[in-house]
Amino acid sequence: MTGLIQWLKANDEEQHNWALEYLQKKGFYTFPFPPTCYEYLIQLEKNNNTNPNYILAVNSMKSAWRQKKARAKRKGKTEFSLTINKEKKRKLNSLAKKKGKTLGETLEELIDDEAQRDEERRNEIKRQKEIFSQRLKITRESHKRKIFEIEMYTNILLYLLEENLNKMIQYETDAFKANHPSIHTHIGTKEFKEERLSYESETIKKALRKVQSWTPKTFPLDIVTKLNTKQLISE
Repeated sequence: MTGLIQWLKANDEEQHNWALEYLQKKGFYTFPFPPTCYEYLIQLEKNNNTNPNYILAVNSMKSAWRQKKARAKRKGKTEFSLTINKEKKRKLNSLAKKKGKTLGETLEELIDDEAQRDEERRNEIKRQKEIFSQRLKITRESHKRKIFEIEMYTNILLYLLEENLNKMIQYETDAFKANHPSIHTHIGTKEFKEERLSYESETIKKALRKVQSWTPKTFPLDIVTKLNTKQLISE
C-alpha cells in the first residue's frame, strides 16, 4: 500500500490535478475515466497498489509535491544567517512551537507585528500633530481677534481722550477769560491751545511708553487711525 488515499486531501483540487498529471506522465491510467480527479486517483490506487513501479512512482510523487510546496513558500524570500543569544533562540523555538510554525515563519510574524505597531505609532503621531496644528491655528486666530479687539478699544479710548482733552482745554480757556478778561490776552489763542495740548499729550505719551502693546501707540492718534476710529464709534 502506498498510503495515497490518506495522503490526498479530499477538497484540494490543485493537489488532485497535479498528482493525476504526475502519475499519468509515469504511464498509469485507468478506464473508464471516473468523473473527478480525486475518484480517478482512488481508482488508480485500487488497481495498482501492489505494483512496485506504481508504489515507487507514488513515493516519488509525494516527495516532488513536498518540494513544490516548499518552493512556493520560499517564493519572494531570501536566505540569511544571523547570530542570536541562546536564551532568545529558546524563546523563539517556544513561540514557534506554540504557533505551530517554523522558526522562519515565526520570525516573519514577529517582524510583521512590530512593523504594524510601528506604523500605528507613526500614524498616531501624525494624527496628534494634525490635532495640535489645528488647535494651534484656532488659538492663533483667537489671539489675533483678541489683539484686534484690544487695539480697537485702545484706539477708541485714545480718540475719546483726545476729544475730552480738547474740551477740557477749551473749558479752562473759557473759564479763565470769564474771570480774568484783561489778563493774559494770549490765552484762548490757537497757539495757546496747541501748547496746552502738546504738554498734556507728552504726559500721556510717557505713560503709553510704559505700557506693553502689540502695536506701539502714539498720542494723538495719526490721522488715518483717528478717522477710522471716529467712523467706528459713529456707526
